[in-house]
Amino acid sequence: MVSALCCRELRRSFGGTAALDSVDLDVATGEAVGIVGPNGAGKTCLLNAVSGVLGVESGHVELFGRNVTTWSCARRANFGLVRTYEDAPIWPLLSTRDNVAVAVRRQGLRTARKIADAALERAGLGRHADEAASALSLGERRRLDIARVLARRLAGSRSLVMLLDEPFRGLDAAGREDLVAELRRTLDRDSALVVVDHDHDAVRSLCSRVLLCEAGRLGPLPAVNGLASATASGPRPPTTASTGLVVSGVRARLGGTEVLRGVELSCGLGCAVQVTGRNGAGKTSLLRVLVGTLRTSSGLVRLLGAPVDNDTAVGRGIGYVPQRATLAGGFRVERLLELALGAAHDRTAGEDQASAFLAAFPDVVRLRDRVACDLSAGQRALVAIWIALLTGPVLLLVDEPAAALSPDLAERLYAFLGRNWLRDDRMLICVEHRRLLPWARQVTLDAGRIVADPEAHP
Repeated sequence: MVSALCCRELRRSFGGTAALDSVDLDVATGEAVGIVGPNGAGKTCLLNAVSGVLGVESGHVELFGRNVTTWSCARRANFGLVRTYEDAPIWPLLSTRDNVAVAVRRQGLRTARKIADAALERAGLGRHADEAASALSLGERRRLDIARVLARRLAGSRSLVMLLDEPFRGLDAAGREDLVAELRRTLDRDSALVVVDHDHDAVRSLCSRVLLCEAGRLGPLPAVNGLASATASGPRPPTTASTGLVVSGVRARLGGTEVLRGVELSCGLGCAVQVTGRNGAGKTSLLRVLVGTLRTSSGLVRLLGAPVDNDTAVGRGIGYVPQRATLAGGFRVERLLELALGAAHDRTAGEDQASAFLAAFPDVVRLRDRVACDLSAGQRALVAIWIALLTGPVLLLVDEPAAALSPDLAERLYAFLGRNWLRDDRMLICVEHRRLLPWARQVTLDAGRIVADPEAHP
């Protein structure tokens, strides 16, 4: 088979640390290659080097036999390299259709939109074509990014190297299966696929070859990986009769769509709730209402008996780890920590909670001097948790941090939250697709309504 992508001796360092250490990678046409590995191992850095986002200190990159090492991102894209990104960037004010049409704009606006509609249908987003992209959930944004890749193929691009950075992040089980099937249909003898993801099962089901990235090096994946099981073990946290959080009849709209429709939910002090549901069910919208960044059109949220709105959330003790762990990119982590401590609900409690977190995750301390925008998605997720704990929260809201973490880190995180953080005077509400908190009460949200809750009153 013809070589679609060839990388030789790629090297790149940051602050004396090798992010890419003599990396070699060969991908033939018609082949799908998966790359897995721990957070910070260099996976996204490799994709950035291949796509031209990041320059290399030595080595070279070839696409279909052409040396493209000195080419710009745009020139590589025009030559047949397409990629998705870890954070699924969007133009929030454009429609979902036009976000895809941009990828094939050279076809002319009318044709580009027709291609975009076809790509959105194949990516499972057809019904959202006319909606503003800002209304999409994380999983739907992943599908949008894939639709851009599909649009290039539908536009007649033959020879393609497709680089997918965490395409399965934020997708529910059905979404992962659909995406694997669609990518299989897209791959042919004129194209090649490189997939970076923490979801080892999805990567194995799609790719004929899986490589392990560790400390900036690529190698074969051991037959026995010793990977974590993605279920955090630990004692069931204590429960009390005292109700700390009450959500009553909450409705909310995002754009022109009602995303929450009369939600009723309670959480007692010392308790944990895991909210699951399909992509677009309203899970993130619920957390945004609780933290006060999405206003309700009706209903009430009470924490420890007092109403909560967007002016009082942090001050009343609500810590929030958002879905994509967005941090103020130009600041160093140290400055963000200072700001969090200054806004703390309980400064002493915040320092104690953060100290316990750092004792469990000592490597995170080394990120203190880094600029936020230089961190990987997994590193941002851990820093966001550190920041949230520094505010001394009574209620901690976390939105799919495991999607950005390797399986072992996800297990360690939820074991820490269940065993070490949760106490009789604290509450945890977590959004995850997989049952990573077996000790938490399992609540299911669908179409903006709670459809399953073991403690719901008839």
